[in-house]
Amino acid sequence: MFLNFNIFFLFNIFSIISFFLCLLFFSSKQHFFYSIYLGFLGIFFPLIYYIFCLKKTILLLIVIFLILFTGIIGWIISIKIDISRVPELITLMHSFIGLSAISIGYNNIFLYKVINNKIYLMEIFLSNFIGSFTFIGSIISYFKLINKDIFSIFFIGKKIFYLNIFLLFINLFLFLSINNIKYLIFIYLLTFLFSNFLGLNILSSLDSSDIPIIISMLNAYSGLSSVISGFILNNNLLIIIGSLVSSSGFILSKKMCLSMNKSIFQIIFGKIFFKNLYYNTYIIKKKINKLSCIDVKEKIISFKNIIIVPGYGMALSQSQKLISCLMRKLLNKYSINIEFIIHPVAGRLPGHMNLLLAEANIQYKYIYSLDSIDDNFMKNKLVLVIGANDIINPEAISNKNCILYGMPVIKVWKSNFVIIFKRSMNLYNSGFSKVNNSIFYKKNVGVLFGDAKLNLQNLLDLI
Repeated sequence: MFLNFNIFFLFNIFSIISFFLCLLFFSSKQHFFYSIYLGFLGIFFPLIYYIFCLKKTILLLIVIFLILFTGIIGWIISIKIDISRVPELITLMHSFIGLSAISIGYNNIFLYKVINNKIYLMEIFLSNFIGSFTFIGSIISYFKLINKDIFSIFFIGKKIFYLNIFLLFINLFLFLSINNIKYLIFIYLLTFLFSNFLGLNILSSLDSSDIPIIISMLNAYSGLSSVISGFILNNNLLIIIGSLVSSSGFILSKKMCLSMNKSIFQIIFGKIFFKNLYYNTYIIKKKINKLSCIDVKEKIISFKNIIIVPGYGMALSQSQKLISCLMRKLLNKYSINIEFIIHPVAGRLPGHMNLLLAEANIQYKYIYSLDSIDDNFMKNKLVLVIGANDIINPEAISNKNCILYGMPVIKVWKSNFVIIFKRSMNLYNSGFSKVNNSIFYKKNVGVLFGDAKLNLQNLLDLI
């Protein structure tokens, strides 16, 4: 028994150190690749220990089969998934963490007679509440990411919000007062329903432009779900790792809120206590400066300094490798200096654009963040915008009624000339946030319509 305890303790310590180093290496541009292996080791060793602790042969075989089966499914998904769909995949993964917390709470209701502790019941209730919120929030985020905001009808307002909170408190009181297992299960299911409806009412009120922050917040909620599950299972490793995930998720959410000039409380409570801003969806009937690939080629070779601003359209068209080829060709053939600017919320996920550029073998020394540039950075330069919209929207600075107002944007219009790669122009010239973008009508802005990947290939052939 003493030997088993020592082995268990050592495995846990090794796992915790691995996860700490994993997070540490993620912040290093030179060693971030090692963090993947460290994270894997942090999961692998405790898992192996728990497997060998199982005494029943049938149970052991079932657990090994499930691990192998789900591991193979995960491996296939990771290979087959398009990199532009990674945000959707991550939101669905968060929903599974929420479901696991709900399942753990439900399963441990039956142990209440053995433990007979009200704090234990409180942990089960919180596991259900936070797990349900994480689950429904992930589902809402998934549909927002695929531009199907089917849950907006559930945003009813303050009265329903307060009613839901009141019903949850009643459920908590009853859950802690009743000793009958059947009634506890019934109240547990009611809490699941009320928690889901509360999540629907809060998260469906948020705008599509808030999605990157919502995803990082869901990451924090999933970590919190793991912490509560750890308390229920009396698993210190789960508590520590869940705390790491939760705290890092909240810190990231706070940083993203600062970068978008938003309130963290607005993301947590939705628009319940905040004034709704109007969508700036008016139509401007002005002429757009349409460009051809030949026009773009002539513009590019006439500049010695070019800035590239990537957005979700680059991920969607899978054109990052062609951008890398274009960069090297311009650098070697024309000695043109290329720089990249990545907005903190570009794409649908924090770090989405960094991931794409790293995949295309573009070195970090060419990449700048929004914080590292000033208004003079753009002068006497050509800017190529690949699939970005909201992060270059002047309305975020000039229009107080715009939902993007106050969000720091890349002021590409301060450059000598801007070329925007855009698939097509919709009714309001809007991006993911559905806000009109007046940048398309500025005199120093030209638009190259069509698939970005095809247009970049044509440019490579011309240059």
